Amino acid sequence: IVANRDVALRFSQETQKGINPLGGHNYWLAETVTDTKLQHDTVGIITPFLYIVGGGEYYLSMVIRFFIMIGAKRIHFYNNTEPNMFTTTLKKFFNDTEIDVIEQRNIPRFKVNNCAYDYFVEMGNELHPRFRNNFNSKKYIYHCQFPFDYYRTAGRIKLDNIDHVIVNSEYTLKYYNNKTQLSDANKVCINYPSCFKSLDTTKFNKRKNTFVMIGRIHIPSKHAHNKGHETVLKIFHALANTSNDFELCIIGTVQDVSYYNYLRKYEHEGKIRVIGDCSEEEKNNIIAESEYVIHATGIDMNEEKVCFAFEHFGISPIECINKNCIPICTNGGYFPHYIKHGENGFLFRTTYQLKQLLGGIVDGTNKLESEKAIAINKDIIKKFSHSCFNERLAHILLKDLEQ
Repeated sequence: IVANRDVALRFSQETQKGINPLGGHNYWLAETVTDTKLQHDTVGIITPFLYIVGGGEYYLSMVIRFFIMIGAKRIHFYNNTEPNMFTTTLKKFFNDTEIDVIEQRNIPRFKVNNCAYDYFVEMGNELHPRFRNNFNSKKYIYHCQFPFDYYRTAGRIKLDNIDHVIVNSEYTLKYYNNKTQLSDANKVCINYPSCFKSLDTTKFNKRKNTFVMIGRIHIPSKHAHNKGHETVLKIFHALANTSNDFELCIIGTVQDVSYYNYLRKYEHEGKIRVIGDCSEEEKNNIIAESEYVIHATGIDMNEEKVCFAFEHFGISPIECINKNCIPICTNGGYFPHYIKHGENGFLFRTTYQLKQLLGGIVDGTNKLESEKAIAINKDIIKKFSHSCFNERLAHILLKDLEQ
């Protein structure tokens, strides 16, 4: 489908001045899905988690935006988030026109019989969707962030009454498929998170030996994939007493104020900062100046014993890589699929390895060819763009029409 010139101008990113112009690519998707008569008038969405600013919530929001983009008239969003908090988060992710389509509903305890959905999307952290039997829908899609019940599930599960399972990375796909029937493998597919609109071609003025680390600030739990903030802070706090110049900035949504205040005790004037709930503009300015991005989820852990402790997919590192930051990441989870140690970034497993690595970077003994690394990374992250996310999701949904 190719729009004529007059039609294309109405949707061009260059000629529209709205907050979220449709754009030619999205126009194409909308026309493609509409012309194939995919029914999407009423869509249901559900998450058992609070709807706050975070990677999983952003992913789900992009799914919602996709359905609005292709013409959904009603989005029933089931969650138990406090209404004011829910509205605040909506305004972070959507414009006013999009928000008018979205209606918050409480998660039901029993089956909902008074509403039938064309599509229903559930987000969860388990192999089985919790709410499949609570809703009537023509198509049911389950987005599994990661199967945190992996070790509690014996044998292989059957994906009955589920049309598609969407995961976010090769890492998640590996562990999800390890627990599903081989006959259901065609139902499980990857749709990488939407991390940016387009590759950033800005010539950044990076400050030497500057590091950024981004992640929610919460008390570590053995049942979660923790960000490793304190471990990294301790290493840099020790380096702060040396003559080497550097700066570490940790940014994160504050989910526990007491823990946030505890981490701030590691701050060192001119060298270490911990910033909670900073603005998008401030975050982007810090990333733009930073030479490296650190992601320490899974540090000192054994992937074979606690696979859930590693990062299944982190959007923030990709955002930083798009702004030419060199990644320093745990050698586990999704990172090793893309990063080769010493070539386009650095990998570590333990606190000791990270301490040695950072010490070498700060004193100039650990080096790589930055321009080469940046070029490699820019080529890798192309598939994490907004347009690729929408295109892949459209492809998954259009599979239904071929059957």
